[in-house]
Amino acid sequence: MPIGAFGIIHLIGSAVAFLFSSQQPAIHLLFFGIPGTIILGGAYWVNQSHLSPARYRRIAGWMAITAIGLALVPLLMIASTSITIDSPPLAIVIATGVGGFGGLLAGINEALAIERARDAERERLAKDHAEEQRERLEQLNHLLRHDLANDLTVIRGRTELLLDDVDGETATELETVIRQTDAAIELIQNVRAYLEATRNDEDTLTTKSLSTVLEQEVTSLQSAYPEVHVETDIPAGVTVRADALLPSVFSNLLRNAVVHNPSTPPEIHVAVAREDATATVRITDNGPGIPDHVLENLFEAADQGDHGFGLYLVKTLTERYGGSVTVEATSDEGTTIAVTLPRQIA
Repeated sequence: MPIGAFGIIHLIGSAVAFLFSSQQPAIHLLFFGIPGTIILGGAYWVNQSHLSPARYRRIAGWMAITAIGLALVPLLMIASTSITIDSPPLAIVIATGVGGFGGLLAGINEALAIERARDAERERLAKDHAEEQRERLEQLNHLLRHDLANDLTVIRGRTELLLDDVDGETATELETVIRQTDAAIELIQNVRAYLEATRNDEDTLTTKSLSTVLEQEVTSLQSAYPEVHVETDIPAGVTVRADALLPSVFSNLLRNAVVHNPSTPPEIHVAVAREDATATVRITDNGPGIPDHVLENLFEAADQGDHGFGLYLVKTLTERYGGSVTVEATSDEGTTIAVTLPRQIA
């Protein structure tokens, strides 16, 4: 039981002893009405509060015990020959009311303490459960990276060897195998990046060169897709607050602009606009645009959106960095996606 409950009872008991040693009727009337009114108000508050109904019986028990206990005060005073009470019945009623009021306070105090302890225990259990889930995800991540990813790399390599010796429809089918294998490898990399993003906290964010990251990702894109025509407008020295996962944001956006672009040749324009507090990267393609039903859930989780896990990772990381990602424009002539990040002066 909270220590404060005993203090409340002691103070109220002292007040009752003083009250009935007084000969002022106004004081008697005041203490006759106030406890009952407060008890009714307290009961209403308890009913409207977040306290569990299981606590009501304990509160009622406190009220009964303290009401009976303080009712004994005037009885003992009546039995004493050294103290005179003008109206013993009134004294007993007032003492009972004051005692009930004290019990209400003590009961609420105890109930709140119990609820706080239970909330803390539930929070601890939830934290333990989250840690167990995180460990399982780490095991899955390890399996994906070291086993499945290696197997897919072997499959891709052997398929490329076969592709050198065939042509026609067979070559087309093997190219499809290579594309799907690359997509699976990319998914594994994105899952790894997502797990690292959820494991790290904001204290790990540091100053990163946005200009360098973009230049490196554009070079990587052109190596993987030599047929793509890329134009850039990337000023030097633009820095943002991010972490080692920043390249994943733009590798996903750039690859997405190519994979879903049937134009011949695919064209991409990457531009960076600097404001006082932010830097905005706009990636524009010459594709067919994004359908409305896809646009609604473009950056949602993989089981809700139509563009896979990569764009969900883009949203997760940009929000982690304190920024945002939006589709600024889309039509049958192309799409512009904007990533806005807080600038960090190096």
